[in-house]
Amino acid sequence: MNRPVLHWTEEQGIAFTRGRPYRKNDNCFIEERNYHSVRKVIGYHRYEGDEMLEALQDVYRHLCPLRNYFYPCVRLVSKQRVEGKSHKVYDAPETPYARLLKDPRLSEDQKDVARQRREAYDMIELKKGLDHAIRTLLALSRDGT
Repeated sequence: MNRPVLHWTEEQGIAFTRGRPYRKNDNCFIEERNYHSVRKVIGYHRYEGDEMLEALQDVYRHLCPLRNYFYPCVRLVSKQRVEGKSHKVYDAPETPYARLLKDPRLSEDQKDVARQRREAYDMIELKKGLDHAIRTLLALSRDGT
């Protein structure tokens, strides 16, 4: 990693590591998540400059609430290897928001904050905003290439 990133993490009080100790194969899991969460939405373009940064921030301003409050996902419950084949069991699809409300570690006050945030969002407006933000970002990337 480069020195500016290292210095920034030190200033922010963040422990800087390249990966989990003794887990050199983690990168494939990160890339899988990047594909699902990033590449499918914004593509593989290289975005540079303040204008594109603002466009990317607008994309994530709409995408993150959609993913956390409205889009369901599954979680891996168990994984067993049977006769050379991997058998995975997933739980029922739920939004991260629904899982958060079920978590017993959160206090009712914290859950109320999450409920208030959820009520502030309109799924249709977020989706329209996301589509517009992606069109803007792609138009900027075409202008730059």
